[in-house]
Amino acid sequence: MERKDNSGLVRSLIEAFNQRELDRAAELMGPDVKCVNIATGQVYRGPLGYLELVNGWLAAFPDAQLEIHHLIGSGELVAVELTGRGTHTGSLALPGGPIAATGRHLSLQFCQVHQLRAGRVTNLRVYLDTATMLQQLGVRV
Repeated sequence: MERKDNSGLVRSLIEAFNQRELDRAAELMGPDVKCVNIATGQVYRGPLGYLELVNGWLAAFPDAQLEIHHLIGSGELVAVELTGRGTHTGSLALPGGPIAATGRHLSLQFCQVHQLRAGRVTNLRVYLDTATMLQQLGVRV
């Protein structure tokens, strides 16, 4: 039963993002949650860190929407394959410096792995291809 509950929680988290109910999404985070963007090495801690991560993307892509393709749960782990779509109309903060708005549309497939305990996300790892993202935005590396 926990597997279904954990999968449902992750689905609710993504729905909350799409509906811009970020406070509801943050409530699904454990108090010591660790969120890691594997591609950039950025680490965010706690529900406020989660909000910082999400708000950073929404600042760059205010119309962003996530589409779930596959969601697989096994015990306390839930992996989800997604496509994120949005228009780059704001600055995108990256460790190498911000990328000014390009006005280009982004459609990027990526994965997230959630570790959950007691109905809360305790660890979130985001795997994305930054080379494909930068190419779509027209940014030379």
